[in-house]
Amino acid sequence: MLSKGVGLFPTEPVGTMCEYVRLSESLGYDNVWFGDSQNIWRESSTVMGAAAVGTERIIFGTGVTNAVTRHQSLLASTWATLAEYTGGRVALGIGTGDSSLRTMGLKPLKLAELEESIRELRALFRG
Repeated sequence: MLSKGVGLFPTEPVGTMCEYVRLSESLGYDNVWFGDSQNIWRESSTVMGAAAVGTERIIFGTGVTNAVTRHQSLLASTWATLAEYTGGRVALGIGTGDSSLRTMGLKPLKLAELEESIRELRALFRG
């Protein structure tokens, strides 16, 4: 089955972002992906939680987060909470980092570091 997604950057007030998500769901989109760069845009996990109110089927994800500005324990807790609240309608998109790191003078993760972060996240998700 082919799914359709829309990417949103949380540049607008939370209420407006919530309206965009509800519109996306009403137009038949399956996923909504939020950019996650805290020094450029609004806090993605807060926006996703607010936007989940009043939705029934759309899946929320990050396009993408990183394991530097967001420690694995924070990521695990955030995503477990979002999954609980949305009935599992979440998809964690994670990468090496770019704008969220560079705006702080930090460098993106090396691939091996990202892989280790993912292993740690998986262990946390398993409990």
